[in-house]
Amino acid sequence: MSTRSFVALACLALAATPVRAQQDARDGVATSVSWLAAHLHDADLVVLHVGPDSGYAAGHLPGARHVGLRQITAPNDDAGLAVEFGPDSMLQRQLADLGIGDRSRVVVVAAPDWQTSAMRVLSTLYYAGLGDRARVLDGGLAAWTAAGKPLTTEVPPATKGRLTIRPRHDFVVDAGFVGSHAGKAGWAVVDARGQAFYDGVRNSTFARNDPGKPGHVPGALSIGVSEVYADDGSFLPNDQLRALFTKAGVKPGDVVVGYCHIGIYANSIITAARILGHDVRLYDGSFQDWAKRNLPLETKPAGGQ
Repeated sequence: MSTRSFVALACLALAATPVRAQQDARDGVATSVSWLAAHLHDADLVVLHVGPDSGYAAGHLPGARHVGLRQITAPNDDAGLAVEFGPDSMLQRQLADLGIGDRSRVVVVAAPDWQTSAMRVLSTLYYAGLGDRARVLDGGLAAWTAAGKPLTTEVPPATKGRLTIRPRHDFVVDAGFVGSHAGKAGWAVVDARGQAFYDGVRNSTFARNDPGKPGHVPGALSIGVSEVYADDGSFLPNDQLRALFTKAGVKPGDVVVGYCHIGIYANSIITAARILGHDVRLYDGSFQDWAKRNLPLETKPAGGQ
């Protein structure tokens, strides 16, 4: 082989490396209908259906178990936050009650328009130390039915898994952490709320008669939750996700910290960031916690001027 030919092949290999790396990252987060159909009856597979009770009763993947956010979060009261992780012992019991064990592989399936809740479930599995064995079905239930795959109304028998979780406590961060890392080199704090909330045109409110507060965490970037999804409910292709993150100000190699209203929407941003190979963190209390603490806020007119 000539020197020129060798150099050309080497350049092609180097150019393909980032593409392969991104695809490998996506494969570690999302799975396809074809893979799930081929493995649906594996003994160690647990499928979790995320959506309304009525939708699950009308039809779900064979063997899928229905899960609601209240099954995997701390009990809510007026003094606490709307959604937050409970103690480790509680989470271990909650996941085991869903049939998840130490050898389980888990696929999370979102009903139409329930992607954000499904990503919260996926992040919960990631926090519990099951990130290498948990995936989301890209496109959710809609992709499954569009491919002509079967649904059932049969409810699988309840089983309890033998599970020992290994929580990633560094995954969940608090207000102090967010305040000290927003705008810091190597970190990207991303607000997943809609642009009107980020700009301060609309206020986030969390209780009746609560006027709410306008603006966002100082130094935070903005990627609205709906922006990471294609029209069919799947995540955008990698190149489009990368362009979206770059436009928002996220740099390659940044650790992405997501927040939103109460800690649900942010998980879609975190999942998209994982698809792109970023390390991630979740501000579980999100804007609700930040506002309750009367911490500083920035506002920005619509259009960013």
